[in-house]
Amino acid sequence: MNRFWNRMSGFGIIGAALILTAANAAAQQATFHLPFEAHWGMAVLQPGDYRLSAPENSLGRTEFYVRGQNMAAYALPLVAEEQPTSLRAYLVLVNVNGEYFVEQYSSGMAGKLFTFTIPKSARHESLAQRAGMMIPVKNTAVR
Repeated sequence: MNRFWNRMSGFGIIGAALILTAANAAAQQATFHLPFEAHWGMAVLQPGDYRLSAPENSLGRTEFYVRGQNMAAYALPLVAEEQPTSLRAYLVLVNVNGEYFVEQYSSGMAGKLFTFTIPKSARHESLAQRAGMMIPVKNTAVR
């Protein structure tokens, strides 16, 4: 009887691992092209093509991983808000004194808007002086 329960426990652990793997594989994934250099958190992204993945961590927060051109970056949003689902996904970048910063990511079909921190000097610029730009994002998988 003990052997039976040991096997059942083993199957439970394997099942839980498979569920976690499947959940991670189904995380939001997208691609985008930056036509210019931009800052995202502590990372500086050079012009080019990037892949974005956004799995939820064990605490329910979405973490962002950006990969491209021999680099990888990690960013945690300050705020995540629900929004109506849409076929459009995009990044909102702000130009402050000639430098671009990723300020928001609208996930489109996932129905979430993520806001990221930008440097204090950029936050204090008046809205009239901050020029924004949207970069389209192509969702490749959404859970």
